[in-house]
Amino acid sequence: RRGREEGCKFVTLALDGRIGATEAFQLSDVCVQMVAENVLSPPALDEALKSTRFVELEDPIVISGEEMKRLDSVLLLVNTAMLSHVGLYSGGSNAPIGGNVKRASGALLVKTRKRILAALEQGNEALKELCDFDILLALDMLIGREESEQLCLLVRKYARGQKKGTVLDGHLKLTLQSVLGG
Repeated sequence: RRGREEGCKFVTLALDGRIGATEAFQLSDVCVQMVAENVLSPPALDEALKSTRFVELEDPIVISGEEMKRLDSVLLLVNTAMLSHVGLYSGGSNAPIGGNVKRASGALLVKTRKRILAALEQGNEALKELCDFDILLALDMLIGREESEQLCLLVRKYARGQKKGTVLDGHLKLTLQSVLGG
């Protein structure tokens, strides 16, 4: 109801950048009730404030048999299921259900390698396949830093709709074919 601007205050995400695993958290019903009853008030935005993890309370509360006036905000969060998502880097609606990488290692699956290699032969179809965070992360481990930055820049342009004129140059295409086994 409040939109994206306010939503970030009530939902947070934790991302494992190594494998791309993401967890979502939202405020618990108990937290909402505490705010409604003025037991808990949102912290004032203060530039000198280093962290908002611990919240000072108006009145003391009892946690595990101890009376406290300071509350760890992690206790106010609950896990929220994320069944799936679609975004600029999610692989879109054509993304395979099982994913594109091995869960344990984050390495590209053989079928993903073959699909990207086939797309590289068709020109700009490769950028469509590469619009997937998991694939970009796996490729980052296989190619050099400069090539990875160039690839991410191209994918970002393509994902944002700048398809015309956004093409893989010969060096990057050859690098991808080489690491993918083509």
